[in-house]
Order: sequence, then C-alpha cells, then structure tokens
Amino acid sequence: MLPELNPIAVILALLVAAGGLIGGYAAHDVQLQEIKENSFEDQIRANVTQVDNEIQALKLAYDNSSVGYFRTDCQNSQQYITEKWLTASRDSGMSAEARELNAEYRDFLVEASSIIDVYLARSNPDFTEYEKYRDNLLK
Repeated sequence: MLPELNPIAVILALLVAAGGLIGGYAAHDVQLQEIKENSFEDQIRANVTQVDNEIQALKLAYDNSSVGYFRTDCQNSQQYITEKWLTASRDSGMSAEARELNAEYRDFLVEASSIIDVYLARSNPDFTEYEKYRDNLLK
C-alpha cells in the first residue's frame, strides 16, 4: 500500500527540485563562460604544441630516414601547418586581444613552414626564430 501524499508536500518537493535544476543551469552557464574565456588561449597553446610535435618529429627524422620518406613527412607536415594557418586566418568577430594572439600564432605557423621549406631543400634550418615564437606562445 502506498501512503497518502499531501498535495502541499508534493508541490514543495517540485519547487525544490525545479530550483535545484535552475540553480544548476545557472552554475553551469558560469562555468561555460569561464571555459570560453580561457579556451581560445588554450586552443592556441594546444595547436602550437601539435605543430611543434610535427617539427620535432622532422628534426629527428632528418638524418634517420630515407629521402623519399622524409620528403613525404615534410609534405604532410606542410599541409597540416597550411590548414592550421588557413583556419587561423578567419579572425573576424574576434576581440582585439584575440586578434593579436592569433596574429602571433600565424607568424609562428609561417616560421614553422619556412623550417620545412629548408628541410625540403635538404639543408639544416635555423630554429632561433621558430623557438622564439613557440616559447612566446606557450608561456
């Protein structure tokens, strides 16, 4: 047998539950706003790390793989960096601060691409500018 339910108790329970849901959504919105504020810088850092991984892999493969395989790796990395640059070129609607960071990121991508160009010419690239851009974006 089920106990009798008091209508007032049911209404109060529903109000408490609805208040918890609404409060939960408000807290979730605040957390999403914080994530959105940090996400652009975090995304740039993640992209810089991915590009740096590509460059470091090429650095290791330069003397350790055949010319054909190395050239293919360079071309694949170049395509990846070009795609990242094209994506970064779409900066309409960004704040002035985000545009500045995005411009630095695009400069980094251009420098990474130039390193690959030097590798494709079978020469040893100078990493000074590349590392300066990378370190500045990762700080």
